[in-house]
Amino acid sequence: MIKKHFKQMTHQEVYIIQKRISLLKRYSLSKYQFSKHASIRMNQRHIKGRELFEIFNSYQIVEFRVVKDDIRVVIRSNYI
Repeated sequence: MIKKHFKQMTHQEVYIIQKRISLLKRYSLSKYQFSKHASIRMNQRHIKGRELFEIFNSYQIVEFRVVKDDIRVVIRSNYI
């Protein structure tokens, strides 16, 4: 498993992650449904799906990690 904080990432790694997130935002968000677990947590926290999608308009990469063939990215947003 590889895990990096954004300060440890190269410019190329940040660029690749930003590109993938922009592709996710452009093509995937409208096609996928939230998992049951995500829906329950969103309900508990009173978060609407539309609000969650707004996060992708303004975000910062916190860290990423590679687990087997899966790339996981932690992001944060100032969206209120």
